[in-house]
Amino acid sequence: MDNGHSIKLFFQETLISTLLGGYYYDSDLSLAINTIHTYLWAIFFILPYAFRQIDNKIASTVIYGVVIFTIFTILKLINYKFHTQIDHKERMEDEKKKGEEDQEKEKEKKSKKDENEIELETDNDQEKKTDNKEDKDKNKDKDNEKDEKEKDNEIDLDFDDSDNEKDKDEKDEKDEKDEKDKDEKDQDKDKDEPKPKKKRRVKKEVVHSYFDEFGVEQHYTIFTETSETEPDEKEPDEKKPDIPIKNEGDDNKNPSNPTFDYRDFITDDMSVEEINRIIYQREHRQRDPFGDFHDQFVEQRFDLPNNEEPPQQPKEEDISRVWLTFCGKKHIWKLDRRVLEMCFDRDLKKKSFWISIILATIAAVLVMIASYEFYDLEKFFLFISVATGHYCLLKSVQPDCHSPEPDNRRVIYSRAFYIAFFSALVLITKAICDSVTTEKYQIFQVQINFYPIFSFLFNVFKAFLMALPLFFLFGIFSQPTTLIIYLCEQFHIQIMGGTAITHYLGIVYQLLLDIIFGFVLFGIGYNALGKSGEFWNNYSFSFFCGFIIGFAYLASRLPNNPRFFHAIFKPKLLLYEKQEPEEKFYFSPLRKFLFDVLIALIIGLVYTGLHQTKMFSKTKRPDFLWIIAIVCGFIVHILIPQMRKAYPFSLFRNPILRSPELKRSLLTGPAKYTYFEIIYKIYIFLEKYIIFPFIILFALTDSIYDINSRGGRVFASILTGVLTFKFIRTSFHNSTEHFKYIVFCWLLFDYDLKGKHVESLVVNLYASQYLVDKIEEFVLKFKFYWRYLIPLNQAIASLVHIYLQAFGLAHSALEISFIILSTVFSTPISPLFGSSLFLLTYARSVKYWERSYRTHRIDDSRVKLSSALGIDSTNFSSSSNIDNLNAIFYEHLYVSLTHSLYDDIAAGRLGSVKQGDFFFLINDKLTSFLHVIELGNGFCSFQLRGLEFRGTFCQERELEKIKEPVDDNLRNAILPCLPVVTNKEILQLRLFTWESLSRAFVARTYNVIQTATTNAFSSFDFRKKMITYYVSAAIYYLIKTPGFYIAIRDEEFTRTLKNMVKKDYIDSDIITFSSQTDEDYDKSRDGISIASFEKFYSPWIRHCLEQNPSVDDIEEMKYISLEESTEEKPSYILGFCFVVSILARRLFATANLHQDNDFVVLEDNFLEKYYALFRGDFRVSNQKDEWVFYDMSLLENVIKKAATMTLKLQKNYFIMPTQYNDPEELYNDLEEYNQTVLACAESDPRWRQGIVEEQPNLISIRRQKRSRDDTYEYFMMELELKYLKFLAVKVNQESVRGLWSSQIQELVYFKNENAERGSIQRCEAIARNLICQSCDWPTGYPISISPILVSFSSSPFYPFSLRSNFRPKNN
Repeated sequence: MDNGHSIKLFFQETLISTLLGGYYYDSDLSLAINTIHTYLWAIFFILPYAFRQIDNKIASTVIYGVVIFTIFTILKLINYKFHTQIDHKERMEDEKKKGEEDQEKEKEKKSKKDENEIELETDNDQEKKTDNKEDKDKNKDKDNEKDEKEKDNEIDLDFDDSDNEKDKDEKDEKDEKDEKDKDEKDQDKDKDEPKPKKKRRVKKEVVHSYFDEFGVEQHYTIFTETSETEPDEKEPDEKKPDIPIKNEGDDNKNPSNPTFDYRDFITDDMSVEEINRIIYQREHRQRDPFGDFHDQFVEQRFDLPNNEEPPQQPKEEDISRVWLTFCGKKHIWKLDRRVLEMCFDRDLKKKSFWISIILATIAAVLVMIASYEFYDLEKFFLFISVATGHYCLLKSVQPDCHSPEPDNRRVIYSRAFYIAFFSALVLITKAICDSVTTEKYQIFQVQINFYPIFSFLFNVFKAFLMALPLFFLFGIFSQPTTLIIYLCEQFHIQIMGGTAITHYLGIVYQLLLDIIFGFVLFGIGYNALGKSGEFWNNYSFSFFCGFIIGFAYLASRLPNNPRFFHAIFKPKLLLYEKQEPEEKFYFSPLRKFLFDVLIALIIGLVYTGLHQTKMFSKTKRPDFLWIIAIVCGFIVHILIPQMRKAYPFSLFRNPILRSPELKRSLLTGPAKYTYFEIIYKIYIFLEKYIIFPFIILFALTDSIYDINSRGGRVFASILTGVLTFKFIRTSFHNSTEHFKYIVFCWLLFDYDLKGKHVESLVVNLYASQYLVDKIEEFVLKFKFYWRYLIPLNQAIASLVHIYLQAFGLAHSALEISFIILSTVFSTPISPLFGSSLFLLTYARSVKYWERSYRTHRIDDSRVKLSSALGIDSTNFSSSSNIDNLNAIFYEHLYVSLTHSLYDDIAAGRLGSVKQGDFFFLINDKLTSFLHVIELGNGFCSFQLRGLEFRGTFCQERELEKIKEPVDDNLRNAILPCLPVVTNKEILQLRLFTWESLSRAFVARTYNVIQTATTNAFSSFDFRKKMITYYVSAAIYYLIKTPGFYIAIRDEEFTRTLKNMVKKDYIDSDIITFSSQTDEDYDKSRDGISIASFEKFYSPWIRHCLEQNPSVDDIEEMKYISLEESTEEKPSYILGFCFVVSILARRLFATANLHQDNDFVVLEDNFLEKYYALFRGDFRVSNQKDEWVFYDMSLLENVIKKAATMTLKLQKNYFIMPTQYNDPEELYNDLEEYNQTVLACAESDPRWRQGIVEEQPNLISIRRQKRSRDDTYEYFMMELELKYLKFLAVKVNQESVRGLWSSQIQELVYFKNENAERGSIQRCEAIARNLICQSCDWPTGYPISISPILVSFSSSPFYPFSLRSNFRPKNN
């Protein structure tokens, strides 16, 4: 598609459509549809103007609401009825097709039966013929008679309708006589009438010439059919091909579709371009949605955009007759579903049908009431917004700027929702302005009049309501569900001190808990403040103070996971045994909840008793306690995390406080606690349960008099309860930031604003907490902004980026104002097209993404059998789906992190963590993106995203930069005598939006070893050894099977082995056996004989039998060799092992040689055969092997196990060739591997099950395409469960949220599908490509995305240890 056409589509379908709520003139649609859309939008715009002229507000509102309700109900019902009628027709057609198919199948079955019967009868006749021909010389006369009878019989069998033909001839003669009589009568009647001239169909051709886009003259011939009068003299017609122009779906016999004749439209004075345009328009006519085909002459060029096909007419079979009954008359139209969907959106559910009608009516009512506050030009812009909101409910905007994904149906309600929302805010603020007096209130010793504030808000909401189309154009407002989650989350965090929301249902639980805690605290506080006397002597007030701490502790222990609450209220669902392993609770949630309730009661009673000792009333504020909190907090939360980083203070080249795992290359267990980690955990415990509760109780006792005297009993009980509850609850969640609140409060209110703008201590702490959080958020946004703007960090990907870079620098003041606004409302700022021009985006929750899902892995249990065996081209194990196979490693990693992540965070191994932080966890194979969503007291919720193993060039360069160590040359350092980094690296480390925290973050997961199989299977010696191990393993598993001794005693089975246990038996299959691959190959007889097999494998068979004794083993072992066996007692043990070895090798030789359509070259058939055998593709094609059908479980329990375990044996042989010279060593290894090693294909469901269940060792073989040619290469995948070291890298959370928003806007709204777009090019300082790759599908392309998981602490409360109840035992 050329640039001009794409720009035109962008302005039509994107800009104009977004501004007008989905309306724009689409030249691809018919004139009728565009007319309907135009008039409908105009009606929605004019109606409020008309009803606004009514002076009575109630009457205009009611009439306007009824009219809108009626319009939407009628249109929605008509649309619904038309769709149901078309659905009914499609259903009937499907049933008709099924009936016809069933009839055809029955006819085929009957015809086959008849053919079989006829064949049997004709065969009998032919036998009779041959018998009669042999007796020709004896009785010639009799032979002739018999031949005639046989011929008659043959005619009766094959053509049994000779009598019918006679009857037909007689009927035809009668019909001809009747027709002659009728013609004679007609001639008599029409004697006086003039005879019309006869007409005939004449085919003519016209040669048309034109010039194409390259200026080359082209020719084509048009054949037309016309009716002309027949001339008197008949002229011989030239034979011409009958190729009339016919539109798809037309019928020449239908008079409504006349044949195209160019002469009706082309004149002599027309140019070639005009002729081309007319011919194109006539050939591609569009269908009238409410009638027959009509010609649509639109001024457009003949040449189409590149790669765009001309529009096609709907087929006749797709057209349906729909009708409506109105005023007793049935009105019928011809429609197809495509035209109907172009006219109005279809409501897929009844819920959306009623939501649209109700929302449109509510918006109309509220807008009409609010419109009386708008005047002159304000009404014009207001009613434009109303028209866009109503029109969008009928024909939505796709895509919309605030849509997080393409084809999102929830955005159709956004405009009407925000119209109703802001109209309600306008009415509320107007009512408040009318009721608020001019009385001034003092807050922070500032006299504030609320009337100007609400008047300002009233004007702001009016402006928002008028400018809604512009806000939707820039994507500032989100869809309604996202806004509701955001508002609930902000209330939960800012007011009640909660954590982030992770689930829709979790909102309900948390809001209910907040309301319950709020009412309980209000009741206790109201009762306490009503008592007379001093508050510190009042037991009710002490009870209020103590149980604020207890309730805050209990609330901090409850996650937002709805499954946790389900398990509490439904004890039968405690362990979720039917859920996936990563979704299980490895403890009893009910028991944990009851234990937390007990601890909360103890905490409440302890602090109630402490408050009764009057220790909190002797001093207003204990400065020593504040100093301890500030000094210890700075040391523990600032100095220690900095000294533990990979580059402390961005200055030193090695961590000052090192973990013991940093120097170890191999880890034998989990990370051990160091002395500074123990100090860190002890201080966090003291900080949570002693220091901050004491500080807040001193502040509450000091502030209660002032608040109660100024606001009254109700106000004081609500304010003190909420503010105290929030402060102490957040300290239980995460106390790493609270010392900053205390420092800020002390410096600001005791020094900067001393005696000027100071409130009570509880209010000061709350204000400090809010300001510090917003300042830190602003700093993160500003760091992302200016570090993204630095030209040294920016990779200029196109000419557009150069211009936007310059324009962005000139508007830095505007950008900073955007950053301030985004900080206030906690919204991301996103670079436009990845450039330096930043824009505001809509508000999102901490979770960010609206969807909650998990990556489903495809294996053999979820595909067709042909795909699993590799027969068809949709083989999911091909190279194009290697990412699907790698996703399982991330699945195990996030299962492992559910057991250990919170303990690592609590020990400070990831630094000072807050909810919303992002981390990269990187090792040699895995590159995972960790998002900490919720951080509570004893738990954290997170989501893990796995990136590709082998990524793009940009991804590899960014990973190299992150993994790159600092320069070891001390001469380039500032101070060569100290271990510091160089001057250049000091600057670089401060320009990155990410920082390396630890190079030894330990997690228990699989070490993936991927080695090429070329060396292990290249030479003939290796292949011969591999076949030997294959046969040995088959013998081992055969003897281990329980039915081995039962089979050799079964008479029916031993009868099949009787010929094979003879001493002279040999199997000489040239395709299967060869001296190059088989150790027991008998060269003298060109095959494998039982004697040669016994000579090589009898020691191994004896050893296996000796290790597996049974009741009758001793007697049977006497007849293992051929010399000891007799005809009466043959060696069935040897024979059984021999036929199994023959079967195993023949299955290997006849394994599927699979070739995809794209890959037709196979480098090595040997590896391809083994790969097919490894996956379980068994082809029993030789008649000698049909004995295996006696027990088909032999293939699964013996052959498949032997084929898979051979890979492990071959790998050991390649490492140490002399390892298995002794049969005992081979047997011991097979016994060990049978218990500890899982060998199967990666597409086998057992592979995933083994990984999730933490099988110690797994091995498989993988095939993937080479990048340089169309051949396969094979890799040995060996997994070993161990503790691995990861590089932990912390990323600026605002840069992640901003880049994600930029990608959503660019791909979904601007439809930039360029895979090499500039916004995802590498930028090492930002890690832009890695961050953009981790977006949700289809914006990004991670290979694995986990659900929202919860990691709990190994011990719920530090003085007690319930580790066995909270964590599973490791295998």
